[in-house]
Amino acid sequence: MRWEVKETDDGKWGIWLKEEFWRYPDKPVIYSVSIDEHGARQRVEWMNAEQERFEANPEEEFEKEEEDTDGV
Repeated sequence: MRWEVKETDDGKWGIWLKEEFWRYPDKPVIYSVSIDEHGARQRVEWMNAEQERFEANPEEEFEKEEEDTDGV
């Protein structure tokens, strides 16, 4: 998966899944919206870099979020 930044109709900045990764050709996927273009572009850089790291090292163990095991 790869993400990109596009301006939305209301002047905010959306983080969108690139069209080549859509499951359905007529249904775009938006992850988040930001009022700040710089912040949205920074997040996309991080997300894409993390995905590239996963793809480059498929056998490497990555940190997983630990489940809450204390029953709360």
